[in-house]
Amino acid sequence: MFLYRRSLSAAADAAALTAANQPDLARVYLGPGDVLPLSQRGAAAAVAQYAVDASLAGRFDGFEVDRVDSDGAEVTVTLTAVAHLPFVSLLTARYAGGYTVTARASARSPLVP
Repeated sequence: MFLYRRSLSAAADAAALTAANQPDLARVYLGPGDVLPLSQRGAAAAVAQYAVDASLAGRFDGFEVDRVDSDGAEVTVTLTAVAHLPFVSLLTARYAGGYTVTARASARSPLVP
């Protein structure tokens, strides 16, 4: 379970970093600011493309991009997947269908205007 969560967390980190490189070009051309403004639509598209490129649906059962949020300066990505326990017993029978694992990561744009 730990390694599964760690792997999903690494995928969320990579997706957030990818999304943090999607500037909102319309806002960039309005003038300089403290940070390079991020595009919500661009961030969501980048995360979706990263999930395809990294074959995340093939690596994680029940994989979903749960949320992609951006306040214009930071992107937060939430991924979910289902981990299947190797041994199901009387004590873990309620997880026979798997255990939902959630990973969340945030990133800020590394670029300065």
